[in-house]
Amino acid sequence: MHRTIRFEPVNRGALWTKLNLTTAQLAQLCDLTTRQVSYWALKGYLPRSPQNTERFNGDAVDMCMLIKQAMDGGATLSHAAQMASTYLADEARRQPQMSNFGPPALLDIYEKLTGVEGTVRMVRELIEPQLPVRDAALAVGYAEEPPGAQNPAPGTER
Repeated sequence: MHRTIRFEPVNRGALWTKLNLTTAQLAQLCDLTTRQVSYWALKGYLPRSPQNTERFNGDAVDMCMLIKQAMDGGATLSHAAQMASTYLADEARRQPQMSNFGPPALLDIYEKLTGVEGTVRMVRELIEPQLPVRDAALAVGYAEEPPGAQNPAPGTER
């Protein structure tokens, strides 16, 4: 008997942040020497893992790869690190944290938000008639009391 298995995309962004690499592992992964990785980290160019400040997560892999590309292109280490940081910051501004979510997760979030919006609308419709007229007007977005409003809240008479 065969069951149909439906795979969902691997959330690589979430896995990337959970990496906990040693200096040697990072160096091997990025085709660098351990001396280069140690020096770049000492200079503050490589972010450390939040779980263990002696290790590196995927953000350090990104930095190593980009610094290496820039240096292979002729940039100095400090300029390469600056270019890599700028590139990653620009990339994050274009799609902040969206790389952590695959299409199935985004669809799920969208559907949940849509459901919440409907529930919030229904609760507001239930609450609004129970508010004093002045408060209800403010709650639905009037800048001032609507014409003919009565029953001002105590202490708010003009």
